[in-house]
Amino acid sequence: MSSEHDRVLSLAAEMGVSRVALQSDDLQKLTDSSSDGLDFESDDDDTAPAPAPKKGSPVKSRGKKKSKNSTLPELDKSSSLDTDNSSLGLSGDSLSDSDTVHLSLPGSFDDTLNFESLAVNLGIPQQSRYVPGMFDQVQQQGPSSQKLLDRISDLEQALTKQKLRHEEEINHLKRRQDNTHHKDQTAALARDRELTLMQQRLSDRKENFRDLAISDSLFQELDALPESQLTLKEFVCVAAHRSVVNYKNELGESRKKVVQVTDQLQTTMDTSDMNLREAVRAKKVAEGKEESLRMDLAHSEDRLKELEGKVHEFQRTVMDLREKGRKYDETLARAKTAEKKYDDLRKLAEDQASALNNAADSEKKVLQKSLDSDHQLQLLQMDKSFLQKELELTAQRAERSEKDNQRNEDLLREAMVKRDELLMQLSEARHEGKSLYEQKLEKEINKLREDSAREMNEIRDSNNAVWERENKMLRENKLDADKQCERAHGDLIELRNAHETLILRHAKINSEQDKEVAEVRNELKMKDFEVAKLSAGYEEIKRINTESSLQIDLLRKQLVVHQTEFAALRQEAKSDKEVILEKLKVKDEQLEVYLQAEIQFEAQIDEGTNPGEIAALSAPKKRVEHAVQLARRVIEVEKARVALFEDNESLKGEVEGLRLELETSKGLVEKVHQPTKYVLDGYAEKEAELRELKARNVALLRELADLKVEMKIILGRREGLSTAIGMIAELGVGVPPIMPPRPPEGGEVGEAGNVGGGDEDDSDDDNDDDDGDISMHLSRQVNTSKAYHSPVKE
Repeated sequence: MSSEHDRVLSLAAEMGVSRVALQSDDLQKLTDSSSDGLDFESDDDDTAPAPAPKKGSPVKSRGKKKSKNSTLPELDKSSSLDTDNSSLGLSGDSLSDSDTVHLSLPGSFDDTLNFESLAVNLGIPQQSRYVPGMFDQVQQQGPSSQKLLDRISDLEQALTKQKLRHEEEINHLKRRQDNTHHKDQTAALARDRELTLMQQRLSDRKENFRDLAISDSLFQELDALPESQLTLKEFVCVAAHRSVVNYKNELGESRKKVVQVTDQLQTTMDTSDMNLREAVRAKKVAEGKEESLRMDLAHSEDRLKELEGKVHEFQRTVMDLREKGRKYDETLARAKTAEKKYDDLRKLAEDQASALNNAADSEKKVLQKSLDSDHQLQLLQMDKSFLQKELELTAQRAERSEKDNQRNEDLLREAMVKRDELLMQLSEARHEGKSLYEQKLEKEINKLREDSAREMNEIRDSNNAVWERENKMLRENKLDADKQCERAHGDLIELRNAHETLILRHAKINSEQDKEVAEVRNELKMKDFEVAKLSAGYEEIKRINTESSLQIDLLRKQLVVHQTEFAALRQEAKSDKEVILEKLKVKDEQLEVYLQAEIQFEAQIDEGTNPGEIAALSAPKKRVEHAVQLARRVIEVEKARVALFEDNESLKGEVEGLRLELETSKGLVEKVHQPTKYVLDGYAEKEAELRELKARNVALLRELADLKVEMKIILGRREGLSTAIGMIAELGVGVPPIMPPRPPEGGEVGEAGNVGGGDEDDSDDDNDDDDGDISMHLSRQVNTSKAYHSPVKE
């Protein structure tokens, strides 16, 4: 069948007509040959037509061999004619040396052809053996050549359509046969598999279902397969293994929760005991520090008494420096005035110098601008000269361009005249080529008509033989398929009977499996009841934990407030300390000045000269007021310390309450059966926060101890300040130094807010008071220092 089919396709390919578009070079060659007087008749005589092939014998092709799959598209392409472009080409199989024959039709020439290039590219294509006959027929028929061409194209299209329809029917029958064969093979394979599966299921017995345990790897493999491919035992084993695995997982999780809750409960109890021990130890440490502070305070009081004695000694020395202090104040005032004048003059000189520098800078800028302007002027002059030269050159170029334009116009007119002559020659050549083309075309069409009729008869005979053979084969295949279908129907009936037997057996196994599932559900209900009990205990512990967290948050907020207050007090104490240190430094400098003045005074006495007004008093009233303010600040710091101590005591009480609540929570936890891990984890976090709060409390106690040490230092500085105040008070007396008088009857702190028990208005007296007033003032100052020490000691 295949050899007949190939023979038919080769005949159709040999008799087809291919459409080839005429190219511009071939048109030029043909036109040039017609214009030079060349005659196509000479070529026809040189090339003898080949003898026509016999009927029934295949025509050999001189062109390239074509495959079976590319035959139909080539036939379709060869059967169409391009009448719009008025071009006709013959099949590549009918040509001798070239694949196409280029012919020209009327109206296919371009008016813009270059006849000079036509002479250079002169060449006449070689005609096939069918071309002379075609041109003879065209010359005989004349005006009816176009109708013949249309008829030939219609016949070729009908032939192509019939061939395509025949091949489509053949392909359709082949596809149907392939599909039927494939379906039969698929059905046979499916029946074999189902039969094997049914036979395997029929061989199962009850003994196979007594041991349903399988490994995890086997379970994963069976679970990945669909249920239709599993045997009954495999399906039951997979379901049982899945239920057992779920039950084991739930049981393992419950055991893990019980172990975690037990461990967390033990950890919480250990942590609470450790926190209690730490609180007792911190309390002992705080008591020891408080005792040490009391001892330091007693030592500072003793030191104060010693310094009071030294103050009275310094009083005797400072009395001699009164006149020197007065002279020093006047000299200091004059020196400050002179320094102010010097500063004013220096500022004036600096202003004048800056103004002079600004003037110099502005002068430099003006000079630079003038230089830049001169440079720009030179550049503009150079640009002007350059532009003038460019303008002259442009004028010269314009004159030359006008002359060239005139010459080009003359050449254009000559070219137009030549163009008209060439167009006349082109029209003559077109007329001659048209007549020659019509003659040769008619001969070729007649020859092609005879060949196509002969080949159509051969193709029709071969197609009828092919159709008969294929129909016979299809009938035989159909009978075989019917027999196979009957056998498959009988096998299907047997498989259905076996399937019903398996369904009954599967129903019995399902009833047994339902009993086992009921037992497992009862066990699960018991576990759910136990979990409900655990949940109730967990909720109770969660409630207690929530209350504890609220109390801890409250304590944390209170601790933040106490820390803020303590930081403010500490900052205030540091600022007071810095102020006191600065003032003490100033006082030390003043005391040094007074000592130098005293040395000078003694030197003048030894020399026997008059000292004059060298010694003078320097504002004793301000010193006394400053000492009183400092003592008040010390009292405020002591009150803050007492308040912090009370806050610490309250925090200890709250910690004790939390400890009691912790013991209560422990009792509740012991009553609950198997508490969960989550509750104990939360409880451990709260215990960690409690430990952090206790650590902060210990840090506060340490800072309180540091504050007490700083207060001790301030008290020591106060003693030195009291000594300096006494010395300043002695400088204000104009008589020899006297012994310090006894304190008055009201010289202690009796009423709240009154320091020294006396009237503080006495410190506002002038520097010229008598000796009794000065001695009374000094005694009040000594009593003031004692009064501020007494609250600290208490």
